[in-house]
Amino acid sequence: MKSMNKRLLTLLIGLIVIGLAITIYFNRFHTIPLEQGDLLKVHFIDVGQGDATLLQGPDFTILIDTGRHDRNDVLPYLRSQNIREIDLLVGTHPHADHIGQFPQILENFQVDEVWMSGDLHTTRSFENALDAIENTEAHYNEPKAFEKYSFGSGYFGPY
Repeated sequence: MKSMNKRLLTLLIGLIVIGLAITIYFNRFHTIPLEQGDLLKVHFIDVGQGDATLLQGPDFTILIDTGRHDRNDVLPYLRSQNIREIDLLVGTHPHADHIGQFPQILENFQVDEVWMSGDLHTTRSFENALDAIENTEAHYNEPKAFEKYSFGSGYFGPY
């Protein structure tokens, strides 16, 4: 069951990235007037072993995973990119190399919404991530397949 949830979350995140790209592409010509150069920017942040990906659209910021708990890569990178607020923070699964820097991000940025898979883990990193989420005003969600979501001009879900 955990493996299936993990695959569904991975699929959902993949669909989000594709959906963002398609939505921004079509909105550029039909709905939302964008300034020249306003595109989806995807940043693959070097966090050593682990993952951290920043998606920036013309009116949204999404951070997928935050790297290891014993490093400090993501916070300085986000500051170097002049990030002030994060619309969505996603933890693809509860391993320390994916949610390890959740506390630093949640303590230093306004995060509107947090998505996690719903999988449980017994590590200190997982407990610290959950504590950090609880200490914010961020909305917590465990997304399911076929649900609809919007962040700024990005729409995710079935049409």
